[in-house]
Amino acid sequence: MKRPFPVEKLCVGQEVLLERHVGRGKRKACCRLIGALAPHYLLLEMPIEDGQTLLMPYDKECVVRLISNGSALGFRATVEKIHYEPFPMVVLRYPNEFQEVLVRSTDRVGCSIPATLSAISESRPDEKAEEQKPDAESSPEGGEKESSPDEVEEECPTDFHGLITDLSQGGCQLTVKAYRVEEVESPGGALLTGRSREEETYSLDLLESLFSRGRRLLLDFVLPPPVEKASHGILGEIRWQGSQYGCFLLGVQFKELQEQESQAIARVIEVQRKYFSPENHTS
Repeated sequence: MKRPFPVEKLCVGQEVLLERHVGRGKRKACCRLIGALAPHYLLLEMPIEDGQTLLMPYDKECVVRLISNGSALGFRATVEKIHYEPFPMVVLRYPNEFQEVLVRSTDRVGCSIPATLSAISESRPDEKAEEQKPDAESSPEGGEKESSPDEVEEECPTDFHGLITDLSQGGCQLTVKAYRVEEVESPGGALLTGRSREEETYSLDLLESLFSRGRRLLLDFVLPPPVEKASHGILGEIRWQGSQYGCFLLGVQFKELQEQESQAIARVIEVQRKYFSPENHTS
């Protein structure tokens, strides 16, 4: 569906995919939105692919793709200017209309629900428990095998605390406070890693490595009134990830959601629509 481009819905720091046609092939790379000026211009970080800038000074156009509010947006943009100082960036001119494809078919609502998330391996949760059983043959006495000092990994969080900011029966969007490791130093100059327990913020590098696209996770959360239902161990698959405004963002698709869980979420959405949606309140 084509309609006027909603530049007001874009967020600084939002991840954008650029495509450049080279002969019969394509080159793609992700970058971040720096700013926008209606009605024509976008300012983006220069995307880097294999250590080289994606766009060249002689390039005239490229294809822009991004996700916004549950829809995939795409359009062909004109390359207006490429700057290399103080850092590589590109100015694009966007068209009056763009192509939009709905990527989420289920009804959704914005929310702010505290949640705990934990990454799991590619194996299923029930298989994970089997993998963790002690091996009777791992030691002469049949007990657990002791780990050598070289096998002991640095301790890092296993559970992460964040907020569900968008909820549907099919999945949710999660926000977790995060920081770049290189941006935070201790008084002695050493870089901090892992989690800041006081503020519940985490290393963005750690989050990106644990919660990459295609990985599975487990979610614990409590739905708000009138449902007030505690949901534990909800299985989800990560469909996308990104970061902006000091937060790590995740798009999660629920897997094997039980009927009672789905009905509880539907009830929350129903109440939200009935009592809190602007279209249901006229002056």
